[in-house]
Amino acid sequence: MRLRRRPARRLKTAQGSGDCNGIGVVNLAAALGGGGTTPPPPTSAGSITGVISDATSKSGISGATVNCGAAGTTTTASNGSYTLSNVAPSTYTCTASATGYRTKSGNVTVSSGATSTLNLALRRA
Repeated sequence: MRLRRRPARRLKTAQGSGDCNGIGVVNLAAALGGGGTTPPPPTSAGSITGVISDATSKSGISGATVNCGAAGTTTTASNGSYTLSNVAPSTYTCTASATGYRTKSGNVTVSSGATSTLNLALRRA
């Protein structure tokens, strides 16, 4: 007895059948994040700069400490100026202190790639 082979059956694909007109493929791509979504642009670091001065004489205070939390801590130059570089974009509360002076705080917002200024005047203790 001899067995007969049947020819293989062809399956219809979604594209060839006209059942979904490729819509299912587009929706799947969108669900997986490929549907035209654009990632946000990368942010670049900014900086904080300013002058710590005497509230009465208006002259800069040399050696004052400026602490801006996660942005960092630095010491002022002889003219009272300071700079914190490579600061992530965010809002920071910075506190300035110096021997013989009351501490003072202020808020500063750093934008991507920008330099923000925070000047503080300290009063004598």
